[in-house]
Amino acid sequence: MSGNRERSATQSLTTVHDNYVLRCNKTKTEILNQLFTQSGDQLMDMRSTIERAAGESTLVSSWSIHRSDGNATDQVRVPASELLTCANANELAYHIYLSQNKTKAEAADVPYDSWGCDLPFAGQVVSCSPKGGCCDAHDGCFAQRGCTAASWAHTFACSAIAVEAGREADPVTGLVLDLAFYCYDGCDQCNIGAAICFVGQFPGPSVCCNPFCYICGVPRNPINPFGCVLTSTGLDCMCSSGFRCDLPSGLCVPACQPCQFQECGIDYSCGSPVSCGSCGPGYRCRDGMCCVWPPPPKPPGSIDMPDPCG
Repeated sequence: MSGNRERSATQSLTTVHDNYVLRCNKTKTEILNQLFTQSGDQLMDMRSTIERAAGESTLVSSWSIHRSDGNATDQVRVPASELLTCANANELAYHIYLSQNKTKAEAADVPYDSWGCDLPFAGQVVSCSPKGGCCDAHDGCFAQRGCTAASWAHTFACSAIAVEAGREADPVTGLVLDLAFYCYDGCDQCNIGAAICFVGQFPGPSVCCNPFCYICGVPRNPINPFGCVLTSTGLDCMCSSGFRCDLPSGLCVPACQPCQFQECGIDYSCGSPVSCGSCGPGYRCRDGMCCVWPPPPKPPGSIDMPDPCG
């Protein structure tokens, strides 16, 4: 009898989402999700339980993404009184994989962001479309609130709770598009705001789409999110003429022009020695200038004036 009750509390479900196969096994106390490629390679596993303490209950979902450079593990916690259904749990696992696969768990607190669109439900192809500006606004919100890519896991988990309660998810983004939903925090609101824009607004292309300085997909400077970067081909084009990009700070600084004021000798102004040439017969290099040597005598009664050649 006890065995029958235990079996009745178990749910299994396999779903196909794009190029992925998701499997769910649910008991009374936990949900186990697995995500595979169509050919059967396992990419992720996720375990969800309900924690109850101090009169509050929390859905805790912990995952491990299997990658060639090592497993990326993390977890998300959202308020919930019951486990998700297998259908919603598979959907959550799918979206967590898409949003977190490019973020290593050990670096989850380091902002991951690129110029242009890197939303889980969009791609670089969108950056130069009429919806590209949605991504710029999202990047600005992230920078203002100190959010990271790890926040997407919380956003999708909250949305799963809303779906479990009967709310409808947007079919394009997979999210419940309600900025006022109690579970969403400040970073979730950045993500939901971007989703709302992506679904129904057309603000124009992203600023990364300049054909003469295309930087879409280039990682932003983590210290200065709106600072200068080089293009993917190494082109320094974000600064105005006479300036170059200082990569550590993301600031445009005066370009180093060795020998600009020198005609001879060695110039160290750019940090490494640069030969500025030599002087011809009858001249000697002195402080970067070719001076007549030996110097001609001064005419009698002449006024002493500063002479760079001394």
